[in-house]
Amino acid sequence: MEQQQRRYHPKQLHILRLKRGSAIVALDGRLKIRYRDGSLDWLADSVPVVSRLLEEGDCHVFPRGGYVEIYAPGVTAVTGLVLPPSPAKSWVAVIVRFLSRDVLRLKRRNTARAGSNGLSMPE
Repeated sequence: MEQQQRRYHPKQLHILRLKRGSAIVALDGRLKIRYRDGSLDWLADSVPVVSRLLEEGDCHVFPRGGYVEIYAPGVTAVTGLVLPPSPAKSWVAVIVRFLSRDVLRLKRRNTARAGSNGLSMPE
């Protein structure tokens, strides 16, 4: 998902499926967001609805993925920005970063060890 700037008009409901870590920013005006806690899906319709009113400049980061309702509660249209989750927070990125550090550490150790023995490493 890419960053999306959208215009939300009064009396129009916009529904998005967002991943955990996604964020919504109210750029000019107030936005109302509503969603259900995804960890309680097994409760079906009895899951309480989380509702937040974002003032101009406010940002809300979603702790879990799921469907989100977005609308402008006032009488004028509002611009909002939907940001994808940060790739640095994904598990794949964390694992790749961790493994790449270990590989670099091993290369440095082998290079230092080879240099101290007077041996050269084959290229």
